[in-house]
Amino acid sequence: MRMNFNLSDFLEKIFGGGKEKSLRTRVITSLILGVLTAVILFYIFLPPINIFSEGFWIYLFVVILAFSLPFFKFSDGYVSVTDQNGKINKRILGGTNKWIVIALLIPIVVLAIGSVISSPIFNARRYAGIIEVKDSDFATDLPETSEVTNIALMDTDSAMILGNRTLGSLSHVVSQYTVSSQYTQINYKNTPKKVTNLEYDGFFKWIGNRENGIPGMVIVDPVKSSAEYVELKEPMHYVESGYFGDDLLRKLRFKYPTKIFDYESVSFEIDDEGNPYYIVSCYKPRVALFGARDVSEVIIFDPTDASSEIYSVKDTPTWVDIVYDGYLATEKYNWHGTLSGGYINSVIGNVGCKMATDDFGYIVIDDDVWYFTGVTSAVSNDKSNIGFILSNARTGEYKFYSVIGAEEHSAMDAAEGEIQEKGYVASFPSLVN
Repeated sequence: MRMNFNLSDFLEKIFGGGKEKSLRTRVITSLILGVLTAVILFYIFLPPINIFSEGFWIYLFVVILAFSLPFFKFSDGYVSVTDQNGKINKRILGGTNKWIVIALLIPIVVLAIGSVISSPIFNARRYAGIIEVKDSDFATDLPETSEVTNIALMDTDSAMILGNRTLGSLSHVVSQYTVSSQYTQINYKNTPKKVTNLEYDGFFKWIGNRENGIPGMVIVDPVKSSAEYVELKEPMHYVESGYFGDDLLRKLRFKYPTKIFDYESVSFEIDDEGNPYYIVSCYKPRVALFGARDVSEVIIFDPTDASSEIYSVKDTPTWVDIVYDGYLATEKYNWHGTLSGGYINSVIGNVGCKMATDDFGYIVIDDDVWYFTGVTSAVSNDKSNIGFILSNARTGEYKFYSVIGAEEHSAMDAAEGEIQEKGYVASFPSLVN
């Protein structure tokens, strides 16, 4: 026995289109389907309700689609246009279908136009002018020293090894928790430290331990190459590995539904008394609708009781170290270095174009954490730097130092080549005078 299945007929029977379903039924179906879709998608994907976020417009498109589905005529939905002789000369989308398509096109058009008008092609100098870079003297700002006490001589991968080893010695903790791989470089009591919190080791460990919360954190000293497990005064209950209402980002999104942030903009830090906090950088575009996203506000979130405060960047407490992450700091310098002469020059001429190395290190200066990375000519192929920049991770200040040297990855390759028989893998170079 052969059965024929027609998708249009199937959808027509479910959502209507004929006289057998009243307008009231369609409205109720639309409300149920639309509201459920909006709530479920918001709960799962946590989009910001903000017109300056691309994710919001994608979310809006899906919600409009869900609301309009019961009213859409799948079988036909076209209106025939006839001439004076009664002959059909064209068929156009008509009735309800026309308005549904118009509603669905709105977020698509906004996304398309917003992306175009926000592009560096039309806003090169606005991108370039987002930061100011001061020329500074290396010997003045970083005087010579015989002791290296303000520089993180250990990369995150090495810190992870030490942190896991430290937790492994604590049998009552290691069986239920794991060390987060998201280490934050901070300045703690005037010395560089890398800190991270424990996380639940999976869904069932969260169920078994959610009442007790996260008991501690790991502090790594990248200068002395040591690590210690520190038990918190109060356990943390809202972390990245939490589920449902204990999920950190979900807790933040419900409290700040219009703010633009994600997990990449969240860093774990401790204040001068050793209390844990999540520092959440909130973004807004600096160019048109979506372009040149930059930090506008900072949320300081207490994971022990879910209390929080929001600050402007300039009013952020000085104990906070990471407001701008290193990737954003590097990207902003590249806008400045490549687009100052216009977009066409950045693509063809490259006159005066400079770019930062695709990695960065950390150094502590005057109680602040600074990123440092080399600067090379955009057209240079000799693997050399024309200088380097420092960028303040809290204030966003930039300084340029005209110091000629080898590009960092070239130096790393040279170091590995010197002792290649030992299998040595170089980390990013440190900045020492």
